[in-house]
Amino acid sequence: MQKKYRTKTSQALNEFLSELEGRCFMAVDVSEYLDKHDIKVNLTTVYRNIDKLVEEGELVRFKATNSDSYSYRRADGHKHCDEHLHIQCKKCGKLVHVDDEIMSKIVQMIEDNYQFSLICKDSSLCGLCKDCR
Repeated sequence: MQKKYRTKTSQALNEFLSELEGRCFMAVDVSEYLDKHDIKVNLTTVYRNIDKLVEEGELVRFKATNSDSYSYRRADGHKHCDEHLHIQCKKCGKLVHVDDEIMSKIVQMIEDNYQFSLICKDSSLCGLCKDCR
């Protein structure tokens, strides 16, 4: 079995991800975290490491609610996030996967009432979570 090479940057990124507790982040958040831990890398390197984790299914990428940028979150077993909606807190960034049963009802109601088929990739509903209300 081939051993995977881990750079200081990728190790620090994994530490950053382990501290998130389901919260979303942007590449600049990773860059600031690395700076605080005296790991000097440019933003391109941060994006390259993040993109690799997205490709491996470890992270999910979606449009940020408050900008034209992308946000990311740990996949945590949800590697097919383009098949359902998410609910995102506009204050803290917490992202919740909409349950499959609820999702199927939403899809059916939208189809019945508006004759629209949902495309869930990069989609999320915004609001405030119970902790931020």
